Amino acid sequence: IMKKKIYRLFLIITGLLVLTPLALMAQDITIDFSMPGKAVAGEKIPVKVVIHKGAHTDFARFKQKIPPGFEVKPVQSANSDFTFKNGEINFIWLKLPTQKDITIDYLMIPNIRLQGVFHFTGLFSYINEGEREEIAVPEKTLTILPSPLARKKDTVSQTSAASKKVTGKPSSSSLIIYREVPEKTRDGKSWIVRILIQRGFVDKLARVEENIPEGYIAENIEGKGSIFSYRSGNLKYIWMNMPSDSLFVISYKLVPVDKRAKEPPSVTGTFSYMLNNQPAIKKIKSVKIPIPLHASEKDYSMLITELNKTSGAQMMAEKPAENSASVPAVGTAVPAKTVAVSENKPGLPTEIVRHPAAKARGIYFRVQILATRHPVEIERYMKEHHIPGKIYRETDNGLYKYATGSFTLYRDARAFVEHLMETSDIDGAFVTAYDNGKRITVREALDRTGQKWFK
Repeated sequence: IMKKKIYRLFLIITGLLVLTPLALMAQDITIDFSMPGKAVAGEKIPVKVVIHKGAHTDFARFKQKIPPGFEVKPVQSANSDFTFKNGEINFIWLKLPTQKDITIDYLMIPNIRLQGVFHFTGLFSYINEGEREEIAVPEKTLTILPSPLARKKDTVSQTSAASKKVTGKPSSSSLIIYREVPEKTRDGKSWIVRILIQRGFVDKLARVEENIPEGYIAENIEGKGSIFSYRSGNLKYIWMNMPSDSLFVISYKLVPVDKRAKEPPSVTGTFSYMLNNQPAIKKIKSVKIPIPLHASEKDYSMLITELNKTSGAQMMAEKPAENSASVPAVGTAVPAKTVAVSENKPGLPTEIVRHPAAKARGIYFRVQILATRHPVEIERYMKEHHIPGKIYRETDNGLYKYATGSFTLYRDARAFVEHLMETSDIDGAFVTAYDNGKRITVREALDRTGQKWFK
């Protein structure tokens, strides 16, 4: 009898050993994320991510938020498409490599003036049987120690700044921005706008955004290495890295397209940047003193001193921007409360109309563009990202989820995702599905409507 009991126990244990790998296959993707715990500012920091992906070979992406002050350079990308913009790195695979384990390596280079404690995590997204799934990477802490070179440089800078204050000159570490009121061109057909920027401590991720008056379109003249865009009365200059010059001027042209356009045109705008790891906004102040497009740093410094005197104290309209950082969406287990937000129309406030889920009949698809832990100013978000149509907000599992569109065909929803990727800076949009207002999986919606999933 004792031998039989031991034999049965042996079979049970053997069965568990066999079943354990099978049970783990449901979650066969794991991520190893490694980086040093400490580094000196200015030195290269190696980062390695090993993705144990198993047999998955569909679309996938690894993304990671990078704090301001860090530069990133890829070393090994495992046949992915690498990008680093807006403080986020992305390794994107349209089709994962066939090997079970893939490795990506990159270098982070902290600014020589940087120091402090920084936290890093990441998110690996992939497609599993037509459904998007995500794996969060465990957080790592990195301590940046001050560079001896930076201490020496900062001491000189502080001494220099103190000297400038005595002589009445502006500190070069201050952020100062002035816009010359539009000046008519010699041919009298258009207007020139120049913006003088002393970037101060800002060296990464900044944006000038201008509201162009009705009856005019904007054309770039000088962007100083920025990405220029103009759409529907909204002009933007976006820098991943600010120019090396501490003082510089950007310029654009206002061309009238309507004979009824007001003259001179009135322009307003802001400068967005990172302050203490938080987004901040500074209003651009208009001045009547001419700002030359090309001048020496000494001449620009003298001009800023004059502008500070004639326009009063330096404008310090800095405030934290609305926190709209995207967080991973999670599965939905209960029907979500849905709110439809009206289309973004200039000059109109955001109109929120409640639509009970019971009124939304049948199976349909939408495109989710954002998920946050706190509600955002959706009208401004739509304007900044050039999103057409209505925005629908759901509250679910502590998240505010924002989606747009209403499609009966899955292929139309996928086409709209591609449209957003081409016409906006949103790269995390994906298709969602609903049945009578209740969120269901895309795979279930496709099966029940007889549609096919495709990449």
